[in-house]
Amino acid sequence: MPEELRIKAERLLNKNPVETPVLSTAEVQKLFHELDVHQVELQMQNEELRKAQEELAHSRDAYVELFDFAPVAYLIVDLDSRRIVEANFAAATLLGLERGRLLVGRTFEEFVDPESLNAWELHHRDVMAGNEKRRAELRLRQAGGAVLHVHVESAPRPESGRCLMAQVDITERKRDEELLAQAAERWRGTFDAMADSEFLPVSYTH
Repeated sequence: MPEELRIKAERLLNKNPVETPVLSTAEVQKLFHELDVHQVELQMQNEELRKAQEELAHSRDAYVELFDFAPVAYLIVDLDSRRIVEANFAAATLLGLERGRLLVGRTFEEFVDPESLNAWELHHRDVMAGNEKRRAELRLRQAGGAVLHVHVESAPRPESGRCLMAQVDITERKRDEELLAQAAERWRGTFDAMADSEFLPVSYTH
C-alpha cells in the first residue's frame, strides 16, 4: 500500500511539476525541525491509538466473558427479523444445544411450544411498541423435544434495532404449582364429600 501511494504521488508530481524554491540555511533548519516535531506528534498519536485499541480489546474480552459465562440465559434478537444475533452458553444449554453459535440465525419462535405461540406474539408486539422491559411466561421446546416453562424478560433497544432477552427456567416451580393445585383439588373433593354425607348422632349408654 505505501508503495502504491508513492507511485501515485510521483505521477501527480510529474503531471503538475512544482518548482522547488531555493531556501536559506536557516529556512532549511526550520523545515527539518518542523518535520521532526511532526514525526514525534505522529509517533505519540500512534501510541495513543495503540493504547486505545488495547483497551477496546480488553473491554470486548470482558464483555464476551461476562455474556458467554453468565448464569442467566441471554439472547440478542433482531427486532425486525426476529432472528437471534448472539446467544450465550446458558441460552444454548437451556434450549438443548451445545454452543451458543448454533442458535445464531435461527428465530426464537422455533423453540416456542404451539400452546405459547399466541402469548409469544403478544409479548413481541408489546416489545416492539415501546422502550420498556416486557415480561412473559412461555412454554418452550428444547432441541430434543423436552418442554420447559420459562420466564422471559425482554429489553428493547430501538436505536440498534435489537432486543436483549433473558430467560429463566421455571419448570420446577410450575410443576410444584400443579402438584399443589392437584392436592388442593383432592382435598376439596374430600371435604365436599364429607359435607354431603349424613352424620348420625352417637348415643352412649352407661
